[in-house]
Amino acid sequence: MKPGFTLQVCVIGAGLAGLACAVAASAQGARVEVLDERPTLSAHPTHVNVVPNLLRDLVTLGVAQECVRAGFPYRGIRVLDGSGRTCFELPTPRLAPAGYPEALGMAHADLTHILARAAQERGVALQMQTRVETLVWRQGKAVLGLSGGRERVPDLILLATGARSPLRLAALGCSPAPSCLGPDWTYAQLPRPPGLDHAMLVLDSGGQRAFVVPIGPSAVGIALTRGEDARAMPPVLQPLLAHLTPATPRVERPLLAGLLPAPWHRGALVCVGECAHALPPHFGQSAAQALEDAVVLKALLAQGLAPTALAQRFTERRHARASQVYDIVTDAARSQVSPNEATDLHDLFHRLSSLVAEPA
Repeated sequence: MKPGFTLQVCVIGAGLAGLACAVAASAQGARVEVLDERPTLSAHPTHVNVVPNLLRDLVTLGVAQECVRAGFPYRGIRVLDGSGRTCFELPTPRLAPAGYPEALGMAHADLTHILARAAQERGVALQMQTRVETLVWRQGKAVLGLSGGRERVPDLILLATGARSPLRLAALGCSPAPSCLGPDWTYAQLPRPPGLDHAMLVLDSGGQRAFVVPIGPSAVGIALTRGEDARAMPPVLQPLLAHLTPATPRVERPLLAGLLPAPWHRGALVCVGECAHALPPHFGQSAAQALEDAVVLKALLAQGLAPTALAQRFTERRHARASQVYDIVTDAARSQVSPNEATDLHDLFHRLSSLVAEPA
């Protein structure tokens, strides 16, 4: 790009991927606008498992210290059977610099607001209640039609609207639906039991699953599914689930997975986050890969590439790696349908750890 040129970037979607990309782009001197049709940022009662590669990328984006203060550091993930017996432990190798923990849990809303605050401090314009009603192509450039009859024709568009957004079809001409891999999962935040200072994955022989991670001194995040039958939850979880009452705020989500075929771009428009790779929550890679998109974007912007060249390089850098992560994580999700998945899960975790140990 020419000296003195200020890149105009429009991010559509103020989820984790969109906000992280806004932080990354603004850190490289771009003028960034984030558009989202919702009235406020997400505040649903879910959690983020800040696994080692995610924490490393939060350091790169300059927000890791705030995340550590807001969350609850832990070391290792204990894999238990339904009675509470420890089957094995999944390690959490330190990938962030010295002085940071290996991993941590935190409320999803806390990470969302940390990223939003960092973006705004860097001059990002966050426009809530702004709907992108049309996306059309005019002379090879993407033109955004906004609510109220306004238009935007930015230099670079980052589409962070998820796998089911009609904008993805308008942008790329294809939008394959994600696959459902199993029963819905329930997400909630509950009181932290005394002594629960680690993450734990409970695998019951009846197909019931739960992941629990401390997210603060007095709270844990939990994701659970009851499997295909209506049996009682495993005994190890019952004291915790006694606090999950009908009045407890919760989110029900299907177990979806979908990888957008390459290319993830057209012209100077790029799909990021779940718009490109919708991952199941296993091994914490859904959020981790969204933040990895932002880190790669930051590195490419630092090279001074023209927007169309940047979009192409982004697909080249991200598609192969995200595909490998996708295959491992979806295998883990599918394997949990079987009652004898422990050895396979252990192997999948170590394959993933070796893959993400190196930065993207």
